[in-house]
Amino acid sequence: MSGESIKLVKVEEVALRVLSKRKNSVQTTSTEVAKQVNAIEEETKQNFQQQLAKLAKRTQERQQKCNQLKSSLATLESQSLQNLQQQQQKLQTVLKEAASPQPEFNTNSPTQPKYQRVLQVQSQQFSQLHQQQQSIISQYNPQPEKQVSAKIAQDLLSDVESIVSDIEQNYQYERFTPSRLVSLKRQIDMAQANLKAGLMEAVIANTQQTYLALVDLRLELEQKEQEFLLLYNAGLQAVRESIVQAEAHRECQVAVGEPNEQEIFNLDVDYWSNGRLSEHIEELNKLETQLTKQVQTLIPSEIQKINDAILQRQSQLADIIEQARLAMLGSQMRAEIADLVVSSLSELGYTLVNPETDSLYEADDQRKAYVVKVKNLAGDEVVTIIKPEKEFGSNSISLNAFSEILVDETAAQQNAKAVFESLEAAGIQGIGAFQCKSKAKPEYRNLNEIKQRGIPQSS
Repeated sequence: MSGESIKLVKVEEVALRVLSKRKNSVQTTSTEVAKQVNAIEEETKQNFQQQLAKLAKRTQERQQKCNQLKSSLATLESQSLQNLQQQQQKLQTVLKEAASPQPEFNTNSPTQPKYQRVLQVQSQQFSQLHQQQQSIISQYNPQPEKQVSAKIAQDLLSDVESIVSDIEQNYQYERFTPSRLVSLKRQIDMAQANLKAGLMEAVIANTQQTYLALVDLRLELEQKEQEFLLLYNAGLQAVRESIVQAEAHRECQVAVGEPNEQEIFNLDVDYWSNGRLSEHIEELNKLETQLTKQVQTLIPSEIQKINDAILQRQSQLADIIEQARLAMLGSQMRAEIADLVVSSLSELGYTLVNPETDSLYEADDQRKAYVVKVKNLAGDEVVTIIKPEKEFGSNSISLNAFSEILVDETAAQQNAKAVFESLEAAGIQGIGAFQCKSKAKPEYRNLNEIKQRGIPQSS
């Protein structure tokens, strides 16, 4: 007999559910992973505290300089800075309350951004600050007209210029609020021109309005800088923890079989996921580099995009491990199907002569097709190729009958039918009718070549 018979088959749903629910567990030492994660969390916390301390010191220094202001703006400035100091202290309290022990990692639920709640509280705090600022401004009484003098105008202008100088020296205004300060400085230039022209009332009105705009600008800069630090540290901690967790899952264990007869297999996640784990880690490393290399230029919206990408990557680790687990189970499934095929063909007079050389994986790669060859006394050979399909549990089976003496397509088809019927009886269902070809492909016959180079693409 001679010919090729091909059919798509799928393991029964009940068997698939049993396979898909078999548990996998982390092989690495969880204590060591927890230590690394805790170390990352502690380092991030310390760096964050140092960064916030710099902001608090800046506010404190500005508060001390209020005594050097010459105009009535000194009181407004002092009250505004006191409110900002209170907000900074409240933020520190919220951060301490938000700190919690690192939960045990679960690949089925990605880690959420660490400071999401803190960001919401910080936004509420600055909304309150803006309201307080409006209240302070509403209580501010400009100098009565009879007190208008060159000295009052000069003092107001000098104080506003001092605040501008402070923003230029201590804030990243071009990064977080581009062009805003430039516009306000033009108003100061106008006030200076009015001062030279002797238009004191215009100077006072102009400088007062400029001061109010400067206070709003400084408040916005404070908010954006805090927001940046929150997002940056959250992202850096999350991506570094994700890298540790991904590295820890390079090897897992898979239990196969019934609970009382389980066999444990080591699962090389990167191998069985076709390199997806390495790609996953590489992308996380790129995100970490993006954060650390661009820390001086990123703005909150850009940081948020990076953090979203980190969160998306976190959610992929469980999928990668599951893909690897199913790929390994599918490989074993193909070997088991091959055993069933050999058993069926043995009833038709065929024998697996040498299990060491006549049963193998294509290209010696367990992720690929499983191939087995049997012979009968007349020298006829049947080579069975079981190829994986995209859907878990589905495979295409190709039965290739070779005979040097007699070409009997009918016999080949009958034997193939008997094999597929025996597979269905074992819970491996056929999908549609099998296809029959009059000639078996000669490139399937030499198993040594298949082991070394794989199945030719022409198949």
